[in-house]
Amino acid sequence: MSYDAKPMERFARLPQPLNIFEWIREVGILSDDNTSLHLNENQLTSLPSEIGFLTSLTELYLGYNRLTSLPREIVLHALT
Repeated sequence: MSYDAKPMERFARLPQPLNIFEWIREVGILSDDNTSLHLNENQLTSLPSEIGFLTSLTELYLGYNRLTSLPREIVLHALT
């Protein structure tokens, strides 16, 4: 599994309208097989509900952000 080596950008707000894959390229590192997403150290205050479209995702790294809740879509995916 390889990762894009570009430095992480810091975003606190989500762009509108949101294209989840463009947003991920800007703020995170998604594994080639779409199972691991690293969003660490971005000062994020929220996550887009569209992140639920990543149905192959099994690992989500959110450390060092300012999140106070998770989108319902992530919670439901985690419970199934």
